[in-house]
Amino acid sequence: AYNEEKFLVQTLSAAQVACKEFSSSFGFPTEIVVVNNASSDHTEKVAKDNGAIVKNHEIRNISSVRNVGIKNANYNLIVTIDADC
Repeated sequence: AYNEEKFLVQTLSAAQVACKEFSSSFGFPTEIVVVNNASSDHTEKVAKDNGAIVKNHEIRNISSVRNVGIKNANYNLIVTIDADC
């Protein structure tokens, strides 16, 4: 997430609904990891305030950013999305 404070709350809300539905349907735990990609706004705070695990990453490269999120995930099934989806 790069400077996504305006979109992040809505995205996290939708992701939380999906996580809850997935967990209740299949019995697997879920988590939301947000990779804060050198944002100059309040992206990190918004993510934390809305229950996400936040990892900071300074390299501005989408593959590198996604790899940080994947490496910090605690479960084997991983879905990646952009904050402005």
